[in-house]
Amino acid sequence: MLEKKGTRVIVPIAVIAFSLVTFFLGTVSSAALLILLRLLLGLSEGFVPVSMATTINNWFPAKEKATATGVYIASTQIAPIFVPIVATEIAVSFGWRYVFYWFAIPGFVIAIIW
Repeated sequence: MLEKKGTRVIVPIAVIAFSLVTFFLGTVSSAALLILLRLLLGLSEGFVPVSMATTINNWFPAKEKATATGVYIASTQIAPIFVPIVATEIAVSFGWRYVFYWFAIPGFVIAIIW
């Protein structure tokens, strides 16, 4: 799909898809629904790392590809340091469901920007 449609089409669709699933995780009322949504989350997120690698490969000159890849990989390693702090604050202030509602918002914004 990525070769056929390109990253300009696939990335926003994937980001909107996993943002919607993230939002709906805040609405779960059963273990079965939670399992289904987690499966859908993994399936929709799966397009993003490949798309990012393709984007870096296509858009950056050879001398800058390693730096761009490093920044992308570093962001995936640094985010888990801050996310629990933010998630805890949201959960304590508003309730656990709101963590999923709030965490879905940046995905929609990024999809629009992309």
